Amino acid sequence: MTAAETRCGQCGAAVNIPADLSVVQMRCSYCGYSQPVPDFVERQRALQQQQFQAATQRSVLKSVQSAQKMGSNISKIVTIFVVLTLIVTLGFTAFMMMNAFGVFGN
Repeated sequence: MTAAETRCGQCGAAVNIPADLSVVQMRCSYCGYSQPVPDFVERQRALQQQQFQAATQRSVLKSVQSAQKMGSNISKIVTIFVVLTLIVTLGFTAFMMMNAFGVFGN
């Protein structure tokens, strides 16, 4: 009998303990007797921990994606601001140069 086996409660045959943590009942392949998995409490605790970790990972991924999207939007706003500032600065500089050279008839 290996560490991942137990004995059937009815006939005593070796029964493999399922690796899937969500399985709580196991069936003897020899006589068909169904019995609870021996380490039920530990398996349920491990399953809850796996589910919590998966939910946490999904939440973190959503937050990262949201931050990336927000960062992309902020980059666009900053780019537009810089371009508009450049246009206004160039326009003002051109106006001042034209005024200095008397283009407006002063």
